[in-house]
Amino acid sequence: RSEAASTMDGVVMRVGEAAAAQPGAAWSIVPASGPRIHFHGTVARFDRFCVPPWGVHFGTFDQAAHVATQRLARLAPRAFARLEEDVRGWRGRIVSARLSLRRVVRLEDHRTRDAWAQAVTSAREAGFDSIVYLNAFEGRCAADSFIVFSREQIDVVDWSAAAGGPA
Repeated sequence: RSEAASTMDGVVMRVGEAAAAQPGAAWSIVPASGPRIHFHGTVARFDRFCVPPWGVHFGTFDQAAHVATQRLARLAPRAFARLEEDVRGWRGRIVSARLSLRRVVRLEDHRTRDAWAQAVTSAREAGFDSIVYLNAFEGRCAADSFIVFSREQIDVVDWSAAAGGPA
């Protein structure tokens, strides 16, 4: 890969494996038009994020809805019945947030929690605070997803975004 700058949805990022090996390289994301809103799909009810070893993943609204729907499908009937319904009767939850992304590395999709935990550890040791990857497995079309390593990077806008999409 080259070390050229690339543009993606209002941010400029340096990409390339050679640059990733240099912790001092300029890997910051520079907002072009202010912070964007990202989404996290879940079935859990909570009022603050706990960050697991694989980080907290955010993506498009469509990706978050896909994840929440997958998690709903895995619940036992009793657990599903205990979930609160929204006004449309949907029991999933989509959290919308602004993310603080300062030193970001682009990686391939690692797809499993164990693989992501190793990637987060390596990225953190190299001085990065977040990961971006092309997510082709959640949602109707491929789009970038972001992984943050600490709850301080998450500024929640809405804890219960409606299943119909962002307002």
